Amino acid sequence: METKILKVVRQGEAFSVQSKQSESGQIQKCNIVLKELGSKFENEYVCAMLRTR
Repeated sequence: METKILKVVRQGEAFSVQSKQSESGQIQKCNIVLKELGSKFENEYVCAMLRTR
């Protein structure tokens, strides 16, 4: 496994999705874009960020 330090460059609006693991049956989800540190042409990654209540 490789460790990287990334910065968040964009975060979308959070929305609710169904979840069987959550007590309330829903969790909040938003998409984020992470970018490697360095020049302006570094790799970017799109990820889903989940939050339970």
